[in-house]
Amino acid sequence: MSDIYAYLPIGSDSKPITREELCQLLGASDREVRKEICKAKREVPVINVGSGYYIADDPEDPNLKAYIMQETHRIREISKGLKKHKWLYKINKKQEILKI
Repeated sequence: MSDIYAYLPIGSDSKPITREELCQLLGASDREVRKEICKAKREVPVINVGSGYYIADDPEDPNLKAYIMQETHRIREISKGLKKHKWLYKINKKQEILKI
């Protein structure tokens, strides 16, 4: 796959690029592009502003704070949702230990 960085605009003044546009430019599926965006986020501050993606380059970018808050909320909600799963898994593990 081509380098996704070549297509991600830099700065909030740039027009964000949509995932659909990235799919066309990279000749990749939506799933592949999402994976590449995820990888890119580990290296640079890629922001999804709803209308597309761009690389934040200014600490005063209002979308940067909003994005951080959005993702932090998402992490908390996912964590809350896993509580019952962890509880059930823990009980199952204890039962397996008792069977031995």
